[in-house]
Amino acid sequence: MTWDIFDWGKRRGVVGQRDAQVEQAEVADLRWLVGPTCDLPAVLNNGLIGWAKLSWYLEETDATEPTTNVPKYWRLGPKPNLNQVHNSYKIKALSFAKAKFDELAKKCGPLKEGCDQEGIKFHNLPNTPADVEDDGVHARVAFAVDLGRSAFEPVVRDGRIYARGSGDDKGNMLIPILVAEAFLRTHSSPADNRTCQNVVLVVTPSVGGLQQAEQQIADWLAWQEIKGGKDYKDFESHVQEAVKKRERESKQAAETAVKNAFELVLHVDKAGALQVKRFTMGAQALFPTLQQEKELRLFKEK
Repeated sequence: MTWDIFDWGKRRGVVGQRDAQVEQAEVADLRWLVGPTCDLPAVLNNGLIGWAKLSWYLEETDATEPTTNVPKYWRLGPKPNLNQVHNSYKIKALSFAKAKFDELAKKCGPLKEGCDQEGIKFHNLPNTPADVEDDGVHARVAFAVDLGRSAFEPVVRDGRIYARGSGDDKGNMLIPILVAEAFLRTHSSPADNRTCQNVVLVVTPSVGGLQQAEQQIADWLAWQEIKGGKDYKDFESHVQEAVKKRERESKQAAETAVKNAFELVLHVDKAGALQVKRFTMGAQALFPTLQQEKELRLFKEK
């Protein structure tokens, strides 16, 4: 198959009739050309949708089939389309997506919903263990802390440096867990052992969850930049609407990805050992989700 298929169409004639003035294919023509023997229409439709989302030169169209969401018209344009423009912006946005993650995490309602009602003291991204009280007043203290840093960054703990070399394949969770343990074990300094270790829960994003969230955040920031750029006013109206829609959808996806990135909880068990539990928040808020994990020993006072 070659790009010559886009020189054929039936806007002014029948399929197969050459028209030098028309370089557009309708989706029916495209199906006839690329999948005449396909007995799985859904697979072909998904492939066409994926093609439209990835192509850098297909012109945008606001016309789609109502039942399949496949673009009705397919045309190669002389200029880069929104996908290519977005890709260039996203590459730049990835450099500061991590900082935006912290901002979105602090504003993420599901991370703290239900804590006040349950008498839980919530700490959102505390800087040091000293920021988390050690008074034993609260039955449980749950806080979300961003420890999804690169495992290759060195960490100093108790006078020792913990880090991984570029060839270390023991996994990405060692350094984040060591950092999180400091919030459970210590208070004002590494030498100051926390008295009430069993009332603290550390909820942290996994490395994979953080990376996925950063991709979604960069996706959103890129559309935001396009929408606010100087060339936006020159876009055709249906292209402007496409940018607005993608900006809204990508923002929602970024916020959801930030919430879902927090999928590890660290706690001290009955024997005083550090335990790491993976969980899935789903549609519930953080604390109601943690209450369902029996290993955490979270009980409502009667």
